[in-house]
Amino acid sequence: ALPPGSAFLIQAGQRFVFDSHFVNTGEEDEYAVVAVDMHFVDPSTVEHPVGSFNHDVGGGLLIPPGLHTETFDCVWEQDVSLLALGPHMHDHGREYSIDLVSPDGTVERLVHVDPWDPDFLDEPPMRYFALGELPIAQGQAFRTTCTWDNDSGHDLGFPDEMCTTFGVAAGLLESLLCEPQGPPPQ
Repeated sequence: ALPPGSAFLIQAGQRFVFDSHFVNTGEEDEYAVVAVDMHFVDPSTVEHPVGSFNHDVGGGLLIPPGLHTETFDCVWEQDVSLLALGPHMHDHGREYSIDLVSPDGTVERLVHVDPWDPDFLDEPPMRYFALGELPIAQGQAFRTTCTWDNDSGHDLGFPDEMCTTFGVAAGLLESLLCEPQGPPPQ
């Protein structure tokens, strides 16, 4: 639930996409249902526009057999107030962390999941914040680190595995997608 006076802005003609995906690795067909509870509010009641964000390792993900780690940074280009933060991997995930990195090099650990449980695919260990509790300043970055234990005997990539930090922040007027290329700066 969003804080009072908060809402997503959906501009005229804008598409609104819900990212829901399923990977059936079983032997039997399965059925899935996605339900969304959404309603519209009077714009004059919105004091804090919010938006969603996805920080993703990207489509070039290649996980060789054995232990493998990927780390990437996504820099915030505007000030926001974090409201929700979550990690996303699939069955071969082993460890996940999200750090807040300041331009001066200060690092604050926000999320650390070790060990990763495959059940987190559907119910990730989320963190929630009150409005103003965790301000993120322009120039700060989320550093995401994912480690997998690929016991499949072959390379894995998307959609078999993912590494996505996602959430909601006040101050975003539209959804934000970050897919950086290359490792984070040292």
